Amino acid sequence: MNPTLKKIGISLLAVVLLAILSYAIIKINAPSADEKAIEKTYADQLDAILFSVNQYSEDVVSKWVSQIDTLVGSPSKSKATAIPPFLTENTAIKLIFLSDSTFNQIQLYSQQFDTSGSSYLKPYIGQLLTTNKEKIDKLASYRKAGYQKKQPLTEKNPLLDSLSALSFILQKEGRPYQVCGFFINTDLFIQEVLGPRIQAITQDKFIITVINKADQRFVYSNEPGEVPDLNLQSNELWLFPGYYLSISIKGQTIEKLAKQRFNTYLYLILGLNFLLILGGFFVYRNIKKEVRLAKIKSDFVSNVSHEIKTPLALISMFVETLQMGRVQSEDKKEEYYNILSQETDRLTNIVNKILNFSQMEAGKRKYTFESIDLNEIVCNVMQSYDFHLRNLGFTFLFEPGNELLRIEADREAVSEAVINLLDNAVKYSSEQKEIKVKTGMKEGYTYVEVSDKGIGIAPKEHQAVFDKFYRVTHGAVHNTKGSGLGLALVKHIVEAHKGRIDLVSNKGTGSTFRLCFPGKYSVSKLLHLQ
Repeated sequence: MNPTLKKIGISLLAVVLLAILSYAIIKINAPSADEKAIEKTYADQLDAILFSVNQYSEDVVSKWVSQIDTLVGSPSKSKATAIPPFLTENTAIKLIFLSDSTFNQIQLYSQQFDTSGSSYLKPYIGQLLTTNKEKIDKLASYRKAGYQKKQPLTEKNPLLDSLSALSFILQKEGRPYQVCGFFINTDLFIQEVLGPRIQAITQDKFIITVINKADQRFVYSNEPGEVPDLNLQSNELWLFPGYYLSISIKGQTIEKLAKQRFNTYLYLILGLNFLLILGGFFVYRNIKKEVRLAKIKSDFVSNVSHEIKTPLALISMFVETLQMGRVQSEDKKEEYYNILSQETDRLTNIVNKILNFSQMEAGKRKYTFESIDLNEIVCNVMQSYDFHLRNLGFTFLFEPGNELLRIEADREAVSEAVINLLDNAVKYSSEQKEIKVKTGMKEGYTYVEVSDKGIGIAPKEHQAVFDKFYRVTHGAVHNTKGSGLGLALVKHIVEAHKGRIDLVSNKGTGSTFRLCFPGKYSVSKLLHLQ
């Protein structure tokens, strides 16, 4: 491989890979705008919903506290008869206790637990209040200042581990304060009390889940059919430590969005990779083609210079010989004149090729179409080439078609195409110097065919030989001088006549070129060599 091409290829590959890698890293690591919007929506909505739910919990519990305060302070009703109906009405409350400030005198009210003996409950509650004495004292100070606060109590007993304890202060004027508290079935409270409120807040737009994170248990969801994600964004309920409220948008989570983004960017990156590699390949191929074309042009200049120099040198030598009167014999003079004529024709042919090619490249070559007889054109070319071919030792055969082969064509252009094919046959014939020219009509196409028994063309080069400046660079072909324009001109002429050129050749077996021109009648099929 050309060192320059190798460097260009490596540079292109490095640029493409660097671009792909940079883009992939940026896109995969950067959260999308949708994800950021969803995260912000989660945070804002969760804060608003949590505040509303917590406030509602506070209102419900405050109502209970107010009712107990009334029941306990009423002189007309005994607590033993007033509290049970309250418990029946509020099923989430499983146990109510009343205690003095020393936590020694404790009264229990419950429809679930046996409070008659209270041998295990009273000591536990006394211990619970003692453990949370600092909190109780703060509640008492708030109550004294006119504020009624509720405080969750910690250190649960295994017997009551499904319940949450809330304490508050009851105090009448002139009396010592009493510590009162509820043991609430948190799951039931959330499902029966908070559930309807959550449904009203979400309006079927969000999925709200309450999770007990201590045992990773789902307590409530407004969409029971949905499987909640433990990793959802969540905040803790005020009155119930360990219980967390989480939120997600229906049918969409951050994790789903992240997966979607990853898949989208993966496909996008793969597609981009393909396009970049494809683009790099085409750039490399075009550069390779341009480098090859530059080399071919350089070879063309060298070959044409040599082609022009040879006839000029011969013309100069023979003219000088004749001018100096060194040739006395008339036969010798005739021979020299013939050589001068041949070399002049050769030089003219080279110049004409270059001029015609220049016009073709500029799109300025004009054709004059008229009705002509293809047999007549080919016959004239063969007659003019007869002496030249015989002088080079060629045997040739012309097989004209029996039909009247009339086509709409430019007489000079068709002659030039046939001459170029004959020149090629002469140049690339080695030991077997045989040329056959044939005309005819087949499948609506009128054709002229030039065959030789020369060195042949490998199938892989059949298309390339019609490219401008192209010359095979190995073997006998490399040693044969030429400009590389002949077949390019032939192809341009045939295509300008809306025809085609077919080639049958293999290395070492000779070549057959067939120029196919549309006849004067409508034709729908193209000619294929048999």
